[in-house]
Amino acid sequence: MEAVGKCGTAKRLKDLCTISTFKKSDSVLLSGQVYGIYRYGMRDTFTYESIKKMLSFVTEVDYPHHVRMVAAQYLGRLKAKMDSTITNPIGQIALTERNPDIRMALAKALGKAYNPAFVLPTIETLWRQETDYRVKAMTDSDLDLSTRQLMMGTTLKWTRLYPRQRDSVNLSLQNAYKSATNPYEKARLLRGLAEYGWNYPLLRDEAQNTANPAIVRTAATEAIASINASPDFFRIFKGYSTVVKRELKSILFSLVYTADAGVAAVAAESIRDPAALLNIKLMKDSVSNLYRTMQSLKLPQELETYESIRQTINYIEDTSAVAKKKSMNQRIVDWGIITSLSDQATATIKTSKGEIKLKLLVRNAPISVANFVSLARTGFFNNKVFHRVVPNFVIQTGCPRGDGYGSLDYTISSELTPMHYDTEGYVGMASAGNHTECSQWFITHSPTIHLDPNYTIFAKVIEGMDVVHKMTVGDIVEGVSIN
Repeated sequence: MEAVGKCGTAKRLKDLCTISTFKKSDSVLLSGQVYGIYRYGMRDTFTYESIKKMLSFVTEVDYPHHVRMVAAQYLGRLKAKMDSTITNPIGQIALTERNPDIRMALAKALGKAYNPAFVLPTIETLWRQETDYRVKAMTDSDLDLSTRQLMMGTTLKWTRLYPRQRDSVNLSLQNAYKSATNPYEKARLLRGLAEYGWNYPLLRDEAQNTANPAIVRTAATEAIASINASPDFFRIFKGYSTVVKRELKSILFSLVYTADAGVAAVAAESIRDPAALLNIKLMKDSVSNLYRTMQSLKLPQELETYESIRQTINYIEDTSAVAKKKSMNQRIVDWGIITSLSDQATATIKTSKGEIKLKLLVRNAPISVANFVSLARTGFFNNKVFHRVVPNFVIQTGCPRGDGYGSLDYTISSELTPMHYDTEGYVGMASAGNHTECSQWFITHSPTIHLDPNYTIFAKVIEGMDVVHKMTVGDIVEGVSIN
């Protein structure tokens, strides 16, 4: 049934939704049905009947927990607006639901509502009674540094029309950036400065400054990209919009030509972003330079950047003439490492916030386990930064550059088993597509079943989930020991 959800026709979706013979005790059959409907939804294939079916799984609390969880994830991730016949029951069950895995998905689903008169008071009530940070995200009384910086950026956004207040907040952000020494703090501040579009010359300078750490250069480029695609672009720049748009285009192309992995990948993506409203016809003469830059990249280390520039060339040319580069220098599994590990093998990750203990899934993902163990034993992960922390999603590390765009001179094969990211604490391999995995890996905060078909699961947290939940961007892996 799940396989049908991955490749079936719309008629088969109707068949899945109208099954009436399963009892609430038929746990395995219900699991197949709910995963099948979920997989249809992730292919943007859904009907009112499929939404109602998943709603019934959530609202009837005597269904098995994992069935209700998958249904709630469906409602939270489906790309569809929902009317009051859907959102009102979602709000009602969210207020009484005991399991946070289900509550957090239902809270997200409420954001798709047409009826704010009901939804806003419901969300406010959820906020007041919530105790799990993954649902609430933060508390009013304990704002950490990154939260304060985020609030400064938000304040800058909403004071754009009030010059005195805007200039004061903007100056405070600029001064905070100049005085900051932690590169991840500087990256956050740059993203905040992007809320006022006229900061783009400062952001350009920081993106081009090769003395800056990779994370700062990449964050500055991301900030320029957000200005370029801002829905308020013409309101911000008014009569200067055409001139600024032309200048931003020039900046983005110059950043691609640097061939700096993170900077070039982000800039290339921004160029092809339809929201940026760049004139494709005026970019035709840049294709040859883009192609030369793409060809100059080191592979497979910079495969993700190669792919981003490739997509941009094809976007400008309105073709798919430049074919996707296949993974290269595939490392064969070291069976000597695998045979030396028992089925109970573990890894202990010592971090700046405490220890995290993993059970290595040797039989499920031998290639990924062997690669992880090999890198750990050479000390590769020592002092690597958790460069990506997305609340209620993942923490990620293992990047040699520290910005998510780094890799080594080989790749390993994907190992996509029938396992599901159906609870917190699964450890997966980051990738830029099938068979491009190498050194980066992540740990999930909560169920993330949309990752199932594409990301290898090679370990599971068995101790230290409290440490995982404490991690913030910039925290360090101090060492990894294999037991």
